[in-house]
Amino acid sequence: MSPSYVVRQLAQLCIDHPLQTKILLVPGVRAGNDLTTALARSGQGWTNLRVTTPILLAAEEAEPQMAVRNGRRLQPEGGRRLVEGLLAAWPDEERRYFRSAVGQAQVDRGLAPSLYATLDAMRLAGVLPEHVVNLADGEGKPGDKAADLATIYRRYGELLQAGSWWDDAATFACALTLASEHAPKDILWVVLDEVELPELAADFVECRAGGRMYRLGRRVYGVSPPQFSAAARFPRAQIPGAREDAPVAPAPERSPGKPPPKRPRRPTESVVQGDLFLDPLRDADPDQPAESLFDLGRKAPAEESVEVSPGGRLLTAGLTPEDGDRVHVHQAIGLETEVGQVLRDVFDRGLRFDDVEIAYTATVPYLSLLFDAVERWDLPADFAVGVPSVLTRPGRSLQWFLHWIAGGLDGVELAGCLQAGEIHAATSPIRPGELARWLLRGRAGAGHQETLAALERVGATAPADDELQQRLAAGRKQLEALFDCVPADGGSEDLLRGCCRFLQLAGSYSDDARSERDLRVRDGLTTCLEDLCRLPESPGSRSKQAERLLAVLQRHTSEAGRAQPGRIRVAPLRGAGYCGRGHLYVLGLDEFRFPGNAAQDPILLDDERRALSPQMGLAATSPGNNVFHLIRVLGSAPGRVTLSASCLHLADGREPSPTPLFEQARRQLQCQPIWARPAPGLSEGGADALDALLGQRGQQGLGAALDQAYPDVASGLTAVRSRAQAAPTRFAGWIAQPQTETLGLDGDRVLSSQMLETLAACPRRYLWRYSLGLVPPDEPERDPRRWLHPLEMGNLLHGLFLDFMRQVQDQQDRVGLGHESRLQELVESAIEAQRQRVPVIFKAAYRSDRRRIERAARIFLHAEAHRFAADPGLHPAAFELDFGFAPEPAVEVRLSHEIAFRLRGRIDRVDAVRDASGDTTAYEVWDYKTGSTFNFGATDLGRGGRILQWALYAYALPHLVDDESPVRLSGYFFASERGAGQRFSDAPPARHELAATLQPLFDLARQGYFPALHKGDSRGGGPCRFCDYRRVCAGEAIGSTQVTEQHEAAAQLAALVEGWAEAVSADRAGSRQSLERALADLGLRPQDVAPEEAARCARDWIAS
Repeated sequence: MSPSYVVRQLAQLCIDHPLQTKILLVPGVRAGNDLTTALARSGQGWTNLRVTTPILLAAEEAEPQMAVRNGRRLQPEGGRRLVEGLLAAWPDEERRYFRSAVGQAQVDRGLAPSLYATLDAMRLAGVLPEHVVNLADGEGKPGDKAADLATIYRRYGELLQAGSWWDDAATFACALTLASEHAPKDILWVVLDEVELPELAADFVECRAGGRMYRLGRRVYGVSPPQFSAAARFPRAQIPGAREDAPVAPAPERSPGKPPPKRPRRPTESVVQGDLFLDPLRDADPDQPAESLFDLGRKAPAEESVEVSPGGRLLTAGLTPEDGDRVHVHQAIGLETEVGQVLRDVFDRGLRFDDVEIAYTATVPYLSLLFDAVERWDLPADFAVGVPSVLTRPGRSLQWFLHWIAGGLDGVELAGCLQAGEIHAATSPIRPGELARWLLRGRAGAGHQETLAALERVGATAPADDELQQRLAAGRKQLEALFDCVPADGGSEDLLRGCCRFLQLAGSYSDDARSERDLRVRDGLTTCLEDLCRLPESPGSRSKQAERLLAVLQRHTSEAGRAQPGRIRVAPLRGAGYCGRGHLYVLGLDEFRFPGNAAQDPILLDDERRALSPQMGLAATSPGNNVFHLIRVLGSAPGRVTLSASCLHLADGREPSPTPLFEQARRQLQCQPIWARPAPGLSEGGADALDALLGQRGQQGLGAALDQAYPDVASGLTAVRSRAQAAPTRFAGWIAQPQTETLGLDGDRVLSSQMLETLAACPRRYLWRYSLGLVPPDEPERDPRRWLHPLEMGNLLHGLFLDFMRQVQDQQDRVGLGHESRLQELVESAIEAQRQRVPVIFKAAYRSDRRRIERAARIFLHAEAHRFAADPGLHPAAFELDFGFAPEPAVEVRLSHEIAFRLRGRIDRVDAVRDASGDTTAYEVWDYKTGSTFNFGATDLGRGGRILQWALYAYALPHLVDDESPVRLSGYFFASERGAGQRFSDAPPARHELAATLQPLFDLARQGYFPALHKGDSRGGGPCRFCDYRRVCAGEAIGSTQVTEQHEAAAQLAALVEGWAEAVSADRAGSRQSLERALADLGLRPQDVAPEEAARCARDWIAS
């Protein structure tokens, strides 16, 4: 494989002038390193060859003057920051064009990068502010836009001068002055065709070269070179080894000229797909690219002055079918597939990684897709321009940190970041997930104090738990270290220093290669932040500063480097073609991404740029420039080239066609593209584990092999198939566990009314929560409309009613409307105490909940006052009667000989009914409800055994009082605005009646069968709407109308199992195997089938 023509030309120059000093100007330092490495690999020495860029050379020559003037080099990121500061300090009343009716600060953040690029281009083109002032608008007169742009341009120049900042324009200007005075005469100047040379840079290079200029490139590319490239600036420069009889394009006009006359534009709506290559479109619009761009392959073949690779002849002599072994065309379905196809091809061909270069035409989305692919496949790769820092762990952590600051230090957002693992603090014994749960449980608010207060609230729930208190103290220490990184609401430098401290705090990585890379990224980010600290302070609040820094982080890249041995090279199209790799892949040759659109500069349109100076770049030439770079890269590829295009975007369903250049290559090669599908077949070569499995999906025996390799997955698939059966099985809630002691329905376990109601409402939910202990995390979602969660609201009202009733009882008084002021005082005290525990985040939500509490208190008082006035014999007897909670013993409730259990609970209030003599004749048991009356009924309080608390508490009360007076009423008091003070009550049912109702339910549990069975719901699934386990089993819900079908299916399966058992006992192997196969077709084994009795118990429970 011979080297590329650029390497051959450079080698020829070194042979012709071995001892003379040679300065090679390249687009970038890494391109120069790759090029000289390729030169060394070709076996050619390069004594006295220096490789640099125009700006680095100018900065070197201007450095003495810069030092004398205390100057500092201004990098592009620093320039953007300066423009942001200028916009932030620019009052709205002084603006005429750059102003917005709303959100001026947000508009300025988006405006700053574009404005900086325009100002920098004007300075490099030698445009002065007075030129901008005279810029005419559409009516031929200077307008608001020109005035505002001139103002900001002048202030930008003044800011640079005042701060002794030297941007590229100032550096070139100074170096140009020195070059004209001290230009050496014995140096050979060499420049690559594609090096961009704005006006000042071109003047500097031309002055330094003094006519001794060589170009590395070609005379004819088939497309006009970029307007300011070296190929266009120095068309007559000598090319080593090139035939000098080839045609030479005329040099572009360097002196200012009049703008071209305006011609009517073609209406946008009349432009259709494919018009890029139509002469009428070019003739109708002067902003279209140069004519040569549209003559792709239509002119007579031009004679090549340089021997190039076949792909480089695409627009000149053209390709031939014989070039098919050097140029390949691929198409893929989906962008991810396109990237995967390239990597699979590398593996299929057994290519060395350091002989592969991948070029992409669009940074978005190919850079992130390629980075994800090499990370997922663990491939060694070098990225010419680096990878976005936000794709790395340090970058993601810093991105979150800045988002958190910009959002006002919200505690919930902090908890989310901890749960995502974006902060890795190895020095803390507290796991991030645990700290996040504390913040959510403690209702962390916004800010330092409110966040730490969340841990205080968590600690207050268990003051005697020493271990918890120690862990909370460690958690507070970790949060304090984090808040130490957050500056006060000060300047930008404080925020930058805080970000540096945060990167050191958040960086805890292991010793693998990826962690070593993360450490390098962290150090690179720290260096970038320290460089920004040297810039002038930018006005604005801490949140605004964080938002600006976020934009900087989004643009920052890390790990950019030269091509290294043993690693794949990944580069954008404009940075590719220098490392001399034998296999080049070009991604993104679809019409959506290549050659790209001619989007106008939002600050200066092309017409305005022409009016200012012919040295201002035009957006209309951008597609042609991209075509030039593609032809350059293809021509310099020393080996095999693969052109790749995606024809379908799976994310949005768009179907782009390949770019016309791709189609032209295919037609000239007279071949069809190689297609890649999202899931490759067995014969389609290299693949990762998932691709390999998908490729074998149609093979016989795959299922058995997968079952053997992944037994747990196979069991899960069997369970899914078996769960489709209507009958009770091991996969549908039957646990084959007749011993109910472990289930909590018999034996020593203390039950609660809530547990029994859960069993009645949905046995499957009881199994998950109380038998298996699958309790979901206590992380209630924040409702911006509510200050308190429903549970917190209920606890507050319960405590309020308790304090009020106890005070009335202590005063030996009866509840009346005259106690309203006293109740209001208690309301104020309760709300204030709750505010100490739960921070107020949304003032509107706090006011709304406060009104709810006050209305609930009034409803409670009016309902109780009327009730006590109507029945003089009623007297409050007891409040908050606990039983079954240590140290109080549990109460044994025996409903029948077969149904007995130990019960725990808390009775909110007991009222005594007294006769005229003051003796208690009966009791009333009441439970406060602070929600709605949904699921409760005045006529059927028990709802077929699903509402049990009122009855069970009535049975428990005699064990808690000293006399044997009966309970005449038990029920619920809905003391809130949603319940409107209603009372649902009834006389307790006879024990044997409740036992008869619950007997089938207990029998069902004793059979070990816990279906998602919903009594009172014809189709099932109603209770699933608010269930924590709805994602697990909502699809298996059974209603009252389906239990008959289930019983019939159970009878059929039971008959099969009985026949199997008889065949086993009779040693009839054939019958046994036939029955086992019949069950296996259903995904079952004989031992997986529940007895028919389980289905009968379910039917009886529904009917009870």
